[in-house]
Amino acid sequence: MNQVVVSLGSNVIPQENIQRARQILATRYDVCRESDFVWTKPVDCPPGSPDFINGVVLLRTSLQLDFLKQELRCIERWMERELTCLSRGSRGIDLDIVVWNGEVVDTDFYRRAFLRELTLSVLPDLSF
Repeated sequence: MNQVVVSLGSNVIPQENIQRARQILATRYDVCRESDFVWTKPVDCPPGSPDFINGVVLLRTSLQLDFLKQELRCIERWMERELTCLSRGSRGIDLDIVVWNGEVVDTDFYRRAFLRELTLSVLPDLSF
């Protein structure tokens, strides 16, 4: 089984979309732990973009990395289709693989302190 940290972020109906994404992930994968979910300011978004809710989940899956990425993109597209008129900088849901089997695979881990802190809250023995 592969051990994976997946980040979740939303700034469009964020409480609802984060909760929904957490439920979808829990039905498809073995979710071992979840971080707190925190409000963050938008990064690399147009001025005036709404704040985000961000968090991470630690899960186990038998899927290989590329297949899991494809599934996460499918979840994103499915959830976004239900929202009308997303503006640039707005995300109904954003799902990214941060850590794959103990290896950091998302450079945002190093650039965003909140992501590093959330990740370490579910995977405290991570060496990077």
